[in-house]
Amino acid sequence: MGWANYDKVVIFLICFILSTSIASGLTPEEEENYIIGAVYFDAECVLNSSCIGQEFEYLVEYYGADWCDPCESVEEVTIPGFDGLIVQHHPSPADMTFSSDSKIRFEQLYGLAGLPSFVVNGKGLLSGETQANTLDESISNTPYNPLNGFEFISTANGSLFWSAPDGFEVKIWFLETAEHEFRNYTHQNLVSVEERVNSTIGYHNLANYSNLSHGNGMVVVLETTEPVHLISIYEIPEQRDYIEPLSPRMVTFVTIGLILILIPPIVTQIRYLQGYSPKFEEE
Repeated sequence: MGWANYDKVVIFLICFILSTSIASGLTPEEEENYIIGAVYFDAECVLNSSCIGQEFEYLVEYYGADWCDPCESVEEVTIPGFDGLIVQHHPSPADMTFSSDSKIRFEQLYGLAGLPSFVVNGKGLLSGETQANTLDESISNTPYNPLNGFEFISTANGSLFWSAPDGFEVKIWFLETAEHEFRNYTHQNLVSVEERVNSTIGYHNLANYSNLSHGNGMVVVLETTEPVHLISIYEIPEQRDYIEPLSPRMVTFVTIGLILILIPPIVTQIRYLQGYSPKFEEE
């Protein structure tokens, strides 16, 4: 094979491999959310009548603790000012409102270590007081898939009925309100009990949950069984101008262009090291 043909083969193979690997990789925006469905039911609706429930664009999980000083501004400013559903978790055993279910989710599912932390749709992460206090602005610049994974879900006669695709897990979070141990603050939508249901088609009796009779609601969550891969959604407020990231196709074109520019000098250098000189080549 002559050098000219060899150069063409090398260039083709490199470009093909890079374009295939780049195009097949998913950007963070294209990855599936860990949570694909979330529906909120208030207690009055559950106990007194049949209802469909309320869906939200974002399901925000807040992880905090009463002993956590940086949590104060998040709980008294950011959470009340957010237009959406925030479910609160207390994963610390030092809290009077500690939930072992929240601890498992905090440590084992998400692999978190710091408080306060927000997790959005089981995918996006805001960690620490500074990041947590940019919740509203940060998620507005981050696309998420709709939380409409349930095919059907409603309550009737004190029971929950649902239908969802196979291969997912249903979790029911029963919520409560609780007074802060040290401050004049009331936690809203605090997870007290979590029920896990393996069947994606079925019903669950709600009559025995006393917290529903005290005016608290519940959130029914549909989750994948795949490992969680959280990504940071924090943007510094002073640099809020959002820049759209390059698409995979554009990255491929740029990479191929750089390769085509670099290949000739690289091949020339290889030939030189091998003692090859074009002027001595037989015509």
